[in-house]
Amino acid sequence: RNYSFDDKFVNTINTFVNTYQAQLPVEKTVFVNSYFSTLYRDKGDFKKAISYALKTTLIPVKDYDTCLEVAYAFTDLSYCYFSIGNQNLAIEYNMEALHYFNQIQNINGIGAVYNSLAAIYFSSSNYEQAEKYYNKAIACFKEAKDLDNVFEDSKNEKLNELVDSTFNYFNTSGLESPDTKVMIYTCQISSLLRQNKLVEAKKLLMLLNQL
Repeated sequence: RNYSFDDKFVNTINTFVNTYQAQLPVEKTVFVNSYFSTLYRDKGDFKKAISYALKTTLIPVKDYDTCLEVAYAFTDLSYCYFSIGNQNLAIEYNMEALHYFNQIQNINGIGAVYNSLAAIYFSSSNYEQAEKYYNKAIACFKEAKDLDNVFEDSKNEKLNELVDSTFNYFNTSGLESPDTKVMIYTCQISSLLRQNKLVEAKKLLMLLNQL
């Protein structure tokens, strides 16, 4: 979903909500909840994003479009809960999204859910499950001919592996080079943040501050 979030367009959506939303069937205005869920998710206001996404999950699923919107709402919920550290709910909502994407045979959506599940399991060091879902995601993206996602999945996994191995080698090598340490630790912190490992990233930041 590609939305515009400039102030003028946000005001236009708010005007529509205040003027027309109550007069229309809920399935005709579901885009409003999807819009604000995405807006607040991207702003990092996960509480508001969750409230809008939950509204979308309650709409009656009558056709392809409503099924797709509900599926996207569950992926938004998964992302929000993963971002605030609730991995169990993130997995639960991903499985809900998978159910709806399967109903409409949306291969890209299915691949995105598998990719999200892989990231969640990777962040909790469950590498076996992470690899399983990464492979499922790549297979879906290949089937959908979504080569950008195929490349990104493979690249991110290999990048994290490379950063981890370099970090571990440096720490066991006995090398004493502050400049090198700052560079390697910075890369490792970035890798941890990509994996939502905020506690581990904070620990390394505290170590860097001691240099």
